[in-house]
Amino acid sequence: MYPFEPPHPGEIIAAAMAELNIGVRQLATAMEVSPSAVSRLLSRKRDVSPELALRLSRVLGSSAETWLKMQIYFNLHEAAKNVDVSRLEPVKARSYDEIKRPFGPRALQ
Repeated sequence: MYPFEPPHPGEIIAAAMAELNIGVRQLATAMEVSPSAVSRLLSRKRDVSPELALRLSRVLGSSAETWLKMQIYFNLHEAAKNVDVSRLEPVKARSYDEIKRPFGPRALQ
């Protein structure tokens, strides 16, 4: 799906923590969350939620949208490893004529 394996946001957070030379408790205090919430993020046991994205944005930088996109890319990549869609077929769109018939000409005006 992607030319590379997207990192879990927890990996990015861990790198930022190392660069800033801060620990779990310091980051948790800055974000006003529990240390266990930060630990779960770092260990991939928790996803970045919109609320956490806002907190991460304020404390570590980058936009909340960027934090959420990182999580989405990671989740999609993981799902693509486990979901086989090769046998699925696209649903064919119906033509306008097929859609308007059941309702009559006035229903779609």
